[in-house]
Amino acid sequence: MLNSSLFRIAAVWHNATDFGVTMTSVPVRIAISLFLYCALTATGLAQQPSVEDLNTPAVRVTTRLVLVDTVVTDKSGQRIRDLKKGDFTVLENGKAQKISAFSFESPQVAPRQAVDLPPNVHTNRPEYDMPKGPLTIMLLDGLNTPVADQGYARSQMLTYLGSQLQPGQPVSVYTLAGSLRLLQDFTGDVALLKAAVEHFTPQKSVELQVQDTISLMPNLPVTGGIGVGGRSDSLRLVFTRMSEFMSEQTKFAIEGRVQRTAAAMRLLARRMSGYPGRKNLIWVSAGFPIDITSEVVQLTTDNDVVAQGNTSTAPQLRVEKSYEDLLHQLAAELTDAQVSVYSVDARGLIGSTLADASSQGTNEAGLLRTGAEYGALVARSSAASQSSQDTLLTLASESGGLTFKNRNDVAGALASSVGDGSAYYMLAYVPESKQWDGKFRKIQVRINKPGYEVRHRTGYYAKDPMQWNKTKDKTDPELSTAMAMGSPSSTMVVFDSRVVPPAPAPQVKVPVEFLVNPRTIAGEEMKDGGRHFGLEFHVAAYTLDGKLVSHKDTGMDAPVKADRLQAYLQQGIPFRTELEMIPGQYRLRLAVRDTHTGFIGSTEFPLTLSGN
Repeated sequence: MLNSSLFRIAAVWHNATDFGVTMTSVPVRIAISLFLYCALTATGLAQQPSVEDLNTPAVRVTTRLVLVDTVVTDKSGQRIRDLKKGDFTVLENGKAQKISAFSFESPQVAPRQAVDLPPNVHTNRPEYDMPKGPLTIMLLDGLNTPVADQGYARSQMLTYLGSQLQPGQPVSVYTLAGSLRLLQDFTGDVALLKAAVEHFTPQKSVELQVQDTISLMPNLPVTGGIGVGGRSDSLRLVFTRMSEFMSEQTKFAIEGRVQRTAAAMRLLARRMSGYPGRKNLIWVSAGFPIDITSEVVQLTTDNDVVAQGNTSTAPQLRVEKSYEDLLHQLAAELTDAQVSVYSVDARGLIGSTLADASSQGTNEAGLLRTGAEYGALVARSSAASQSSQDTLLTLASESGGLTFKNRNDVAGALASSVGDGSAYYMLAYVPESKQWDGKFRKIQVRINKPGYEVRHRTGYYAKDPMQWNKTKDKTDPELSTAMAMGSPSSTMVVFDSRVVPPAPAPQVKVPVEFLVNPRTIAGEEMKDGGRHFGLEFHVAAYTLDGKLVSHKDTGMDAPVKADRLQAYLQQGIPFRTELEMIPGQYRLRLAVRDTHTGFIGSTEFPLTLSGN
């Protein structure tokens, strides 16, 4: 926790060369002196957990510590609480691993102890201003969910919050539509949570609107007629070409939903990475198709006219693109941040409103629909629903969570997630294999006692985090997201900051001071035992209506010798920059990125500058 002595400043300026530190701007190199912060108190950065501690993110420095949250139940579903380290065996790709750390975690709900920050000091430390207890994240997914189902899910959440949520249980509420939006940060105040959910207004995403429009296109049979005169080959060909075009639009819409959903999940992983222990994500969604498929095009026997599918049987499908690998990667990124997914199919009892497939009638275009044609339509709808449920199931099962389908059981998902977060085992091991080839490694946890069931992450990708710079995306979407006004803060890199408004003037230079927790960044080991750190510092000022008015991007290249390393680890890594601004009211956005791993920390706060 923080107290008033956190930013007690020493009246000493040190030249950067005293520390072997070089500052760079982006892209121009500049010379900046370091502003030295005094050693922190026992509650400051010096007491942050090290890489050996279980509550530390899994990847730091040069050793990868794999964390495996494990829920153990008996056959009746009761959670088991009395197992010992020797009762567990952890295997990676079938080979037993040495469990280097073990604990039973049972975080209890407790009121938050308010701690005031010093004046003008801000932080992205997860433990600051956060209630105690198992953390639950509620995500209402409007991007992938029909409006009616969004409304029902919203009412179910309100019912649970009003009648079943234990007071003090820390819950946060997010929505996903155009982008990920935080409605309410972690709080145990039921009234605040209900107000946040009530603020959510169901609305159809653009992508679903496109797909709904396409669904109104007629599903043309190979035979049949329009009225009495029959259907001409030329008309059938026109509809076929239209169908092909709309099929391509459907694929684009699905791809857009998938990429937006993936970006939101990654942002949540970055947001939650610094929070200690298991976090449970309640993803209320209709999901997206795990595969993009197309019907096999067949030729008619007359005049070689092309028709889409044969309506007399279930459609033959060809997989054009699969998102299964993407889901594996998302699950791995979430579980690296100790986030388990509890997916709830927002569509409730799927298929309950479908009519008998043997009935006849007309389709949306008023064309004759045979019983077989309608049966094929039902088959397509069933296949699409199953495909999206596979997405919900995959992300949940691979992250050690659960799936709730065909009943829209929001209350059940919330209750299960809270129960799991209140009673689980934390296992950690350093992989025996040090070959970071980027391949997926399967994790298995076995209990050396009969009759027990386990849930845990299914594996991880053996990527070398220190190779991030070599694979960096030149468009840098992660940094753009981290610096966007209103975007949820990231906690992969933890830092404190101080911004003291200068004296009123028509134009001022605003000093921005950082203090980075070195235990949340990586560093290449040097020959003398020191560490070579690299950091980027980003500052942006926005008007209250979201207009970017000023920004500064600078960097630090800091090879720290062994004799000074402990001082850095105890005091933190300081940095100072300035931003030129004019009087006004602003939102200041700060971000720090580790240049070795790409990990980002960010925060945002108001800033008022007075004029003469």
